[in-house]
Amino acid sequence: MSLLDYARVTLYKDKNYGSTSVTLAPGRYANIATATGMPRNAISSLKVTPYTTVTLCSKTDYGGNCIKIIGPIEIPDLSRYGSGFNDATESVVVDVIQPSSADILSCCKGEKSV
Repeated sequence: MSLLDYARVTLYKDKNYGSTSVTLAPGRYANIATATGMPRNAISSLKVTPYTTVTLCSKTDYGGNCIKIIGPIEIPDLSRYGSGFNDATESVVVDVIQPSSADILSCCKGEKSV
């Protein structure tokens, strides 16, 4: 398995991870409503797995104001994270961050290879 198998972002319609949600794999979602069925301008909380980034943009086709969030992180209320992003997302980009060799070494320190 690769990081692509684990990289995910879950977007929630309501704060505190409530109501409707959608989990996205790495990719570009130019119009969140047509790509996922999640209503436009309705994202209020999110969870991002390790080695994953999500870019939220206020307009379709990655326009308007954008904010990049680096995982791992859980944000129960986007209105407290950055002004203008609660209920204001129309497009999303999910990317994988490749770990550095230091991350790999700290991950596997003390393990024996077979």
